[in-house]
Amino acid sequence: MRVLVVDINFEYKNPMYRQFYNHLSYCMEVDYFGPGYVDRKVLERGIKRFLFERESYDFILVGTYFLYSAELRGARYNAYFTHRCVVIPYYRVSDAYQCCRHILDELKDIDSVIRILNYYEDSVSMPEGDYRICRSFLEDGFYLLSWPIQYMQIFHAKRIRQHPVLNNNAYKLAKEYSSKYIPIPIHGISYPEIFVRNYEEREYDWCVPGNKDTSLYGGRKNAANITEKSGYRVWDTDPFQKLSTFHIQKKHMEWYEFNGKIEKAVSRVIGKNTYIPSFPKLTYIAQCRENYMESMRRSRKVYVDGGIGEIFVRKYFEACACGALVVAKEIPGLRDFGFRDGVNCKIIKKFHAEILQEHIPDEECIRLAKAGQQLILDKHMMHHRVLALYQTVEAIKNEMYNGAFWNEGNYRMKQ
Repeated sequence: MRVLVVDINFEYKNPMYRQFYNHLSYCMEVDYFGPGYVDRKVLERGIKRFLFERESYDFILVGTYFLYSAELRGARYNAYFTHRCVVIPYYRVSDAYQCCRHILDELKDIDSVIRILNYYEDSVSMPEGDYRICRSFLEDGFYLLSWPIQYMQIFHAKRIRQHPVLNNNAYKLAKEYSSKYIPIPIHGISYPEIFVRNYEEREYDWCVPGNKDTSLYGGRKNAANITEKSGYRVWDTDPFQKLSTFHIQKKHMEWYEFNGKIEKAVSRVIGKNTYIPSFPKLTYIAQCRENYMESMRRSRKVYVDGGIGEIFVRKYFEACACGALVVAKEIPGLRDFGFRDGVNCKIIKKFHAEILQEHIPDEECIRLAKAGQQLILDKHMMHHRVLALYQTVEAIKNEMYNGAFWNEGNYRMKQ
């Protein structure tokens, strides 16, 4: 199967974007188009010319960051934020500013090939602008690859007033366009992330990985406070978990590349600014990743939750892949992805001190940890995601696709 990926060539702390494209390349014949993938002249000629000069593709996959690079009104991030604060650009930023919009306009006019928009931002906080844009693509004949509706929930008005970042936009899209909605998350694990180590030899009893901002991740903050006061050995050597993004950017300017000394000096005073060109260093991103993964490799039990939106974050998979016993906050869709309390993890309603006092024999912990890792190997590797996408495209080509869902960790298309 031949696929054309249309995106910007970037690197980010969360490796799932890069890994997803890598695994597409392992399993299909993939060409890439966009800033950093082809030169400026090819971009200026446009994607219609690019397609005309090559043999046909089975489908075109457009990435979210390409969408944001087009500076569409109402999108979550403007191009400055995307290119100057979030990612390492293996491309000329000017190419993204000046070329993405007209390429996107051309894509809307192409109807001779299956087109899929891959929207991989948080399902619980899709801004109105993103909602309108995704809806317009669906109306223009695109399919939408995004989060399964099974782990979305309907937020009531009171909850949204309490947490304005939450909304039901992604749920509305998935519900309204179910026959054109492809519920394949690009959360998945690559083989280098599978880690094998004896449970008994791990130095730490507990780990609470990820951001602990109280407003968004109060559950993690609470769990961290409880475990740290418990007397257990708790992983606490990751500096990236203890600093807010603002403090990291202001106090650790050495982790960013600047065009000159003046830009760096100004940023040190006022903090990172989207209009001052700067990029995170690859060494910083690699250090963030390694410290994060090491916390789970060296811990026996890992508490995971999805923040105030109770979404299925990649940590559920990563902790299992590292061979730890996952103590998982119950969220929508958890069981649909194959997680079973007492079978391959421990599922709880809320983290509290009694959980630490509950005695689970080491033999039982080892059994659950191994079963959790086996769940990932059997059903949640990146190649499983690519296989599901391959089967979906085949169904679309044969006019047999009518939506899909998840059951016990398996991707199922509706009959």
